[in-house]
Amino acid sequence: MHHTLLTIARKLGFFVAVLAGVSLAIIALSRAVPGDAIDQITDTPEHRAELEAMLGLDRPLLAQYAHWWGGVLHGDFGESWVYRQGARVSTLIRPAAWKTTKLILPALAATFAGAFLLIAFFQFDGLPKVKKVVRSSAHVLSVIPLFLMGYLLIMAFNIPTFVLIERGVIGRPSWFALPGEEAWLKYVLAVVTLAVGNGTLSDVLLHLEAEANQLIRQEFMVSTRARGGNFWSHFIPNILVPTTTIFVNKAGFFLGGVVVVEYVFNINGIGMMIWRAANLRDVPLVIAITFLVAALVAFLHLFGDLLQVGIDPRVREQ
Repeated sequence: MHHTLLTIARKLGFFVAVLAGVSLAIIALSRAVPGDAIDQITDTPEHRAELEAMLGLDRPLLAQYAHWWGGVLHGDFGESWVYRQGARVSTLIRPAAWKTTKLILPALAATFAGAFLLIAFFQFDGLPKVKKVVRSSAHVLSVIPLFLMGYLLIMAFNIPTFVLIERGVIGRPSWFALPGEEAWLKYVLAVVTLAVGNGTLSDVLLHLEAEANQLIRQEFMVSTRARGGNFWSHFIPNILVPTTTIFVNKAGFFLGGVVVVEYVFNINGIGMMIWRAANLRDVPLVIAITFLVAALVAFLHLFGDLLQVGIDPRVREQ
């Protein structure tokens, strides 16, 4: 028990250190980047000095860092400078974060469900040629970049629909034309793009299949099958840790890819917001989004580590 508590405390301490280091790096980089929001407001030196004092940009870096953390600990990320001047950053982020969540969670679920279904299909005997075609197709589709896959899917729906409308075969659907209309189809295509493109499905499939094959060949799994024991009661707990590790790593990848997907499909989520905020040099908004994303990724890694501690006795012994 003592070793387990010590391991957990160590991992929690690392999590806090990561948050502190990431937040300092973000604030330092935001100050080091040439240009700021004031450049878009005024070019008068006197007015610039006044705005720098008002926004706290005239303080030393560590003072700005301490002031920022003082607000964060009270749930306050400051006010937007340009994106929506004077609005609370937390108020702006909430609805955008919900839209992004509706993309990432289904995309993650689709990626892992698709990978497990393919692995299960590949485990059955027979149909070697079909398996080869399916495997090759999955890998080929997956290597398409996100922006290109999104564009191809949009064109695949827009062009035939436009032709049919012009010929009077059908009326104008509610979702036409993508991605301008706020319709369910746009979100479905965005989820598919995020779940498959940029090597996501291929990478998850390769890693999960390698972990599953290695686990199946373990002596205790072979003996379980030989004596007619419950295969799944041993397989599921042991595949859970590597699956969680892959899931955590891919969640961070998805949070980066969502910027491209939201831009292509014109979805006003966190990805689109940080893109616009960065172009406008809205430092409080950029810092808040970057910090929250980094905190989420760090938390997912912490969760994966704690899960491994809880499941694997070898980790507790170490």
